Amino acid sequence: MKKSTCLIVGQEPDPHTVALQSQLSHQGVSVLPFASHPTRENKGYLCYSFSPGNVKITFARGGRNLVADDIATVFWRVKAPLLGLPSNDARAYDEDFIFREWSRGIAGLSKALPDAKWINRLECNLAAANKLTQLYTAVEVGFDVPTTRVSNDADMIEQLFENGPVIYKTLSHPYFGQDSLIFTTQISRESFNERRQTLHVAPCLFQNLVDKAYELRVTVIGQSVIPMRIDSQKHDDTKTDWRVGQLRRDLYDVVTLPPVVRQRVLDLMSRLGLIFGALDLIVTPDGQYVFLEINPVGQWLWLEELTGTPITAEIAGYIKTTQPIRFG
Repeated sequence: MKKSTCLIVGQEPDPHTVALQSQLSHQGVSVLPFASHPTRENKGYLCYSFSPGNVKITFARGGRNLVADDIATVFWRVKAPLLGLPSNDARAYDEDFIFREWSRGIAGLSKALPDAKWINRLECNLAAANKLTQLYTAVEVGFDVPTTRVSNDADMIEQLFENGPVIYKTLSHPYFGQDSLIFTTQISRESFNERRQTLHVAPCLFQNLVDKAYELRVTVIGQSVIPMRIDSQKHDDTKTDWRVGQLRRDLYDVVTLPPVVRQRVLDLMSRLGLIFGALDLIVTPDGQYVFLEINPVGQWLWLEELTGTPITAEIAGYIKTTQPIRFG
């Protein structure tokens, strides 16, 4: 029997999953969305069966039952959990245990579905999510990158201030504290020195601030490259990190990349083993393209809704045919 179903694995609710399921169904592709951490209201069942000489996996949800031979494609939408401060409430420990058990169970799909087309393979997602791996690879394919120090040695980091303004960003995902949310933040030398005694507890990522004409969000699926210009310098609150005001329609326009930059994007994806990814770049006033980072499970739906750019249709088209639709 020919494999025919796309399994979409991710946290729910997720409007990206809903939009992709709708678009795939519109294109005649069978879809099974499966929550990576099902809730009591959002049940899904997963069963690995091991016996001598035989391994079988079964999915069940909403009255449908699938086995490995039914799965043609796995679209992986599992994002890093954004956890707040721990609670002494016993329910928090229960939820943490359930989360860990589902995480291990879902991770087994990589071995259980080796013949499916993965977007992206788990091991590639994990490696590519590391910002140090990203920076190494970006340099290898010819991108400029900001002058960067990753260290827990305050003296080494402080040297960056000799080159100009400095920004701080988390080495992992954004930090959610009790009273704060940390994205990319410009930091003064005075503020740095006030906190330098705390830096030894963990490696920190600091970079020299790069002058911006504008920024780019580049969504890639297969050989389709969809560059979105972000006029982040239009507004004071988006100059350092455009995500602060990302729902402003006047920030965005679809553009075309120079061929050499487009090829670097595809080379980066290839070296990281990714089929899907969302890259963030800076274009400087003198026209240099500077790589910032790539998210292997990045968001795209807000760009589609604000600009009408058919990104979901492009992703669905790749899942169905592996060929570019409009952005090849």
